[in-house]
Amino acid sequence: MTIKANIMSIWNELNIYIEVASLTELENRLINPLSMLDEAVEYAFPSIVLGPNGPLLNSIFILTTSYLSEVRMHADKHEFDILHLKSVTDYKFEFWEQSISGDDESTIAFQMATITLMHNVSGNFGTQIYYAGLNRSEWVNLVLKAIPLRLLLVNT
Repeated sequence: MTIKANIMSIWNELNIYIEVASLTELENRLINPLSMLDEAVEYAFPSIVLGPNGPLLNSIFILTTSYLSEVRMHADKHEFDILHLKSVTDYKFEFWEQSISGDDESTIAFQMATITLMHNVSGNFGTQIYYAGLNRSEWVNLVLKAIPLRLLLVNT
């Protein structure tokens, strides 16, 4: 699959969970990490945080057979990591609900999650993946399909 086709596929996957503002911006963020990965993209999913007005795209995770890449969505710079999937040695899960009030006095209860992956690289290096939305279980299932717990068996 070409890089452009990968970007379109990632665009479609992300839009299941959160509206991505611009295909051009997504392409600008993903072109470098996708060109560096020497394997086909198998999974992509968003890391979503809760902003003052609702969910915001924090970063995008891209997975291949061997690599995990986090592409951060900072406004001022392009930043990403690429790690070997076999570096994952621990998973920590946190789930909770958080409510925010709208302008019309209504309240929306968001399902929240943080999944922390610890890696067997220098010191206490970890990756945090966030979710804020209304379909946490589907998102968690996608993350666990992309980064399966069986990695722990390989890495111990």
